[in-house]
Amino acid sequence: MDEVAEIGYPLTLTNTLQTPPGIDPGLKYPLKRSDSAEDCFVKFHPYLLWLREFIHLNPWVPVEITNEYDTLWKDYKDKESECDKISAVKEFFSQTAHSKVLQLWNVYKRLRKRVDDMGSKRVTKKQNQIATRVIAELLRSEEENKKSGTG
Repeated sequence: MDEVAEIGYPLTLTNTLQTPPGIDPGLKYPLKRSDSAEDCFVKFHPYLLWLREFIHLNPWVPVEITNEYDTLWKDYKDKESECDKISAVKEFFSQTAHSKVLQLWNVYKRLRKRVDDMGSKRVTKKQNQIATRVIAELLRSEEENKKSGTG
C-alpha cells in the first residue's frame, strides 16, 4: 500500500468529474497502509464501480482507456470469483498488485486531463465567439459612425 499512501486516495475529484456515490467527498477516510482488506473494499469498491460506469457511459472516453480499465476490471473480477470479494481487494492492494492501483490511478488522471482539455477548448471557443461578436459590433458601430458623419 506504499503507492496508495504516496498518491493518496485516488479520488481527488473536482467539479468536472463529479464525486462518485458512496464516496466521502471530503476524503476524510483515505486508504491507509494499515487498513484491513475489508476497509479497503468498503472504500475502494464504490470507486471501481463508479469509474467503470463513468467510462462506459461517456462516448468521448478514448478506446484505449476503456480497454485498459476493462482489462483491470476483468483481472479484479476473476480474482473475486476465484476467491471472494475481500480476498480480491486484498490482492488488489497487496505489494504485488501496486501496478494495478497505479494503472487505475493513471486511467483516472488521463480521464481528468481529457476532461480538462475539453473544458479549456470549450472556454477558448466561447472566448473566441465573444471576441468575434465584440469586434463585429465595433466594426458595425464604426461603419454607422462613418455613415452618419458623412451624411
